[in-house]
Amino acid sequence: MSTAVHDRPTAPAETRVPPLESVLPALELVHTPRLIRRIGWVITVVLILVPLILAFAPWQQNVAGTGRVVSFDPVKRQQAIQAPIEARVKRWFVVEGQRVEPEQPIVELEDNDPTLLERLQQEVKALEDRIVRARERIESLGLQIDNLRLSRQNTESAARERLRAAEQNVEAAKKSLLEQDAMLQQRKLNYERQIELRKSGVTSQLELEVAERDYKSAEAELGRREAALRSAERSMLSAQAELSRSVADADAVIRAAEAALASAKGDLASAERELQPTLVRRNRQQAQFVTAPVAGTIHRLLANAAEGGALVKAGDRLAVIVPDIIDSVVEINVSGNDMPLLRVGAPVRLQFEGWPAVQFVGWPSVAVGTFGGRIRLIDPTDDGKGNFRILVEPDPSDRTPWPSANVLRPGVRANGWILLETVPLWWEIWRQLNGFPPTVPEPKA
Repeated sequence: MSTAVHDRPTAPAETRVPPLESVLPALELVHTPRLIRRIGWVITVVLILVPLILAFAPWQQNVAGTGRVVSFDPVKRQQAIQAPIEARVKRWFVVEGQRVEPEQPIVELEDNDPTLLERLQQEVKALEDRIVRARERIESLGLQIDNLRLSRQNTESAARERLRAAEQNVEAAKKSLLEQDAMLQQRKLNYERQIELRKSGVTSQLELEVAERDYKSAEAELGRREAALRSAERSMLSAQAELSRSVADADAVIRAAEAALASAKGDLASAERELQPTLVRRNRQQAQFVTAPVAGTIHRLLANAAEGGALVKAGDRLAVIVPDIIDSVVEINVSGNDMPLLRVGAPVRLQFEGWPAVQFVGWPSVAVGTFGGRIRLIDPTDDGKGNFRILVEPDPSDRTPWPSANVLRPGVRANGWILLETVPLWWEIWRQLNGFPPTVPEPKA
């Protein structure tokens, strides 16, 4: 069996395609140079690598707020100068924008009643004279009471001495009476014995008569001594009564003097009590010149002195003064959502209005024209709208001091950023996208 072999057609030889530049010469004119292609590749790589590198760059978390410059001392803040009395504005000694020193006259007031001050002076003089007389009376009554107490003591001592003497006389009379009674008993026995002996004829009539005479004499003497005892007892009772009467009289006189002293003290207290409001009224009326309470600048004049002068009441505002600030702070309001993240002493970056600045929030170290501060005070409660006030003072460790007082005047607005923790940039972006709060710094021990 034979196999037929068929010849296959041979492929034509490969034909080389010429370059397009040779076919189309115009393409040579729009050809991209090799340098440009390399630059493009570099830019592409940079655009890819830079976001990746920045994602791990450190980012400073912060809480933003706005506020203004104020004085930390409330006395050094803007304050109103008020009228101390009801009067008429006579003339001003200052103009708006003028700087004043403490106790420098600001305005002169004129009372509507020109004789009121004179009457108040007379009333004060009368009350002062009344006080002087009351004090003199108190001093005199005090000396009188001391003398009365001394006199009472002497009178009582003398009366007690007389009573003691009367008591001694009574004791002596009692002793003498007892002695005489014993003698009487003895002579009675002798008389009775003489009677018996006479009956027996042992004694004579003369001896009996002598015994009888002695007995009667002793009996009479006993009566006299009894009378002397009764007299001594009456004298003792009289001395006791005199002692009680003299003490009672002296006490009554002392009580009367003490009552007069209490009345004089009451008069003194009443006069002093009446003098105080009168002095206040007089001093207010004498305050015709209202002076500057502190050193500062007159901000506004609120009363007119022309056409007879404006009538003002006590407490009306006459002018507004802005004291010189020594201890400047920035008052910043922050949201209540950020308040738990704040702490006293936390660092703050400040940008003052009108001061050229370039602020990089996440990189405060490269910011230009901002100033360092730290939190000095955080209000314990909000302002009624959910915002909290913080006071920021200069940071002594910052190399850039705050502007001078000529630039940093009260009321200059400021932007503030309270610095928190440093985190990677990707973390901050992820936190912002998810609405998480910033990282709270750990409190220092």
